[in-house]
Amino acid sequence: MSATLALGPIRTCFLAERLGTILKNIAAFIFDLFVMIFAMSIFSATLTRLSVEFAAFCRLTRAPRDLMTQTRDLISASVTTSLILAHCKA
Repeated sequence: MSATLALGPIRTCFLAERLGTILKNIAAFIFDLFVMIFAMSIFSATLTRLSVEFAAFCRLTRAPRDLMTQTRDLISASVTTSLILAHCKA
């Protein structure tokens, strides 16, 4: 029983030494989370205006649904090819 009591101050001292690092990491995480949410809200607010301006700049003649279908197919093919290559190398 005395060995258990003797370890108590050691554990407390260890936790006290690490508490500053833990608090610093928590504060950094909260700050990064706030910056990310703030940036995403600004980005989403200007996204519609940017997409209209981009479409006018490019003078897209195809239907947006056709472009979305082709983009989805391209991404799917890229991911599938990457997975096949990763499997072959492993």
